[in-house]
Amino acid sequence: MDRLKAYNNEFDSIYDLYVIIEQLNKEINNEIVQGLGETPNERFKREKSTLAKVNLDLLEPYYIPTKEYKVSNESMITYKSKKYSVPPYLIGKSVTVKEVDTSIYIYYNTDFICWYNTYESLRFNYKESHYKNILKQDAFKNATDDEIEEQVRKNLNSMDNINIEKDDKNE
Repeated sequence: MDRLKAYNNEFDSIYDLYVIIEQLNKEINNEIVQGLGETPNERFKREKSTLAKVNLDLLEPYYIPTKEYKVSNESMITYKSKKYSVPPYLIGKSVTVKEVDTSIYIYYNTDFICWYNTYESLRFNYKESHYKNILKQDAFKNATDDEIEEQVRKNLNSMDNINIEKDDKNE
């Protein structure tokens, strides 16, 4: 990284930076390493035949592709055309979604937030505590818990494509 600092402000585009990094990579891999007495390229050529091929299929169960989603002002993310709630403190932040079988798992940084069954999901999917906190932050900020419970029941009865799940004990 110190070698890259010498090029500070000497490039105008990401392509120029790429060219500089490629050049540095070639230089570093052709310099003699004091402890080895040879260059990394020479060492690689000598040991290449002894390297074992990795069966990437063995690693697949340990790798779950993730994608980031920005939390809307509604305290929801849109995933595969459906909306899923997260706690209101995440509004404006990005969360990561991992899909495993018929469930999605939502993380903020590395902290687990919640999960949803995707086979049961409707257009709008809420965890009960998220839904209540969303109501408390906006239109019902001065309401009692009983008033919020009543509003939750009314919304469930009046809206189509809405699912409010009880919170899991593990969340």
